[in-house]
Amino acid sequence: MVSGVRRSPRLATTCMSSVLLGLLALAGPACAPAHQGYIEWRPGLSPSDFDGTFEISLDEYERFDDEGEAYLVLDRRRGAARPDAGDHLAALGQAVEAAGGVDSYGLALRSLDREGKVVVAEPHESDPPVTPVDWFARSADGRFAALLTGSTLAVYIDGASAGIDLGRLLGAGADGYHLAMSVGEDELTVFALPEIGGAVTAFEAGYLVSFRYEPGAREVWDVTVARISITM
Repeated sequence: MVSGVRRSPRLATTCMSSVLLGLLALAGPACAPAHQGYIEWRPGLSPSDFDGTFEISLDEYERFDDEGEAYLVLDRRRGAARPDAGDHLAALGQAVEAAGGVDSYGLALRSLDREGKVVVAEPHESDPPVTPVDWFARSADGRFAALLTGSTLAVYIDGASAGIDLGRLLGAGADGYHLAMSVGEDELTVFALPEIGGAVTAFEAGYLVSFRYEPGAREVWDVTVARISITM
């Protein structure tokens, strides 16, 4: 179990993300309800832990991907960066510093500068490494942000940060996966889908990672992972 800074919050009882619920209302799962197409996050989670996959249409996925492109600030693997990427990185770094680690969970954001050098670490980890940001997305109002450094996915929601290691699911650096961020009222979701030549591939399993932050609640963070694939 991953501990927090002020306390050691347990993840709440597994709950589907609102994004996944919305998709299933249209597409439905390719697995029986009792099967595990979505799982409460735990360290070491791997593809073998899933015995079901949720199918979504390409049209529905593209709606979320369009939203993700609007939030995208930096993607080093694609050689893409907005002209104001440094400003967004610096703004998030300042917000993280001002928050002082409130309600942080797991591999949370410690620091971030405008050059894209980030520190993500467990709350009590001493002398954590500085690593480059590989992918970064942020909402225009600054309430939500997500970044990938190596195999670590870290998010920021309303002053709090959480992070998890996706290496067992996506491999080192999530090479070969297309990432996109979607946000809701108190929830941030990251799609990670296989891609070839810059285009996502159909019928290949990817993942949807949902972070829900509820400040003041007994369980402030709920993190779930669903295995998904795109149908044509």
